[in-house]
Amino acid sequence: MTKADDAWRDAFVLELRLRGVPGTVIGEALAEVDAHCADSGQTPAEAFGDPVRYAAQRAGDIAGPTALGRTTLRAWWIQTAAIVGAEGLWLGLTGLLDRGQAQIRLGDLLTVIVLPPVLAVIVALAFRPGMGRRLSVMVALAFAVAIGAAVGSPLLWPRVVVEAPALILILVGVVGLGAALWPILAERHRPDPITDPRPPR
Repeated sequence: MTKADDAWRDAFVLELRLRGVPGTVIGEALAEVDAHCADSGQTPAEAFGDPVRYAAQRAGDIAGPTALGRTTLRAWWIQTAAIVGAEGLWLGLTGLLDRGQAQIRLGDLLTVIVLPPVLAVIVALAFRPGMGRRLSVMVALAFAVAIGAAVGSPLLWPRVVVEAPALILILVGVVGLGAALWPILAERHRPDPITDPRPPR
């Protein structure tokens, strides 16, 4: 196997990992690629084309629309918790410097309500099969939308809706950020080795 073949396999595996495909399924996909290349005499690139695009196609075949819905729901949950946490922490800290009371503006409420579902849809579209190298563009778009909304909405809608104790908002912020990070950290530490389904020779 050449270095080019190894690079193709690495890119293929990385894209499947990013799309949440289990290690056992990745092992089966690699075994199918190896078997096809052994029979045909082709390289993986000749047989299957771009590894990122092929991995996206395989992930779509494996996961289907149900998994895409789960990805959207998970993205919505993480982003809602992260936005509530960031907003709460920011408003709480600024309120702590101003009489201990935090002012919640209409723009802050609109950001918390509207932004998470918008970002969840962008994430779901980014991970659709066939997006390939446009994934980074979609992620950049999500960050641009998030930053623009967080900065711009309080300026566009500055009316104060309610005041709350700053310490309570700081607590809400810490809890929200913890809830957003928990599923990411828990999944990161869960072992999921790539296993070859073929019996050892």
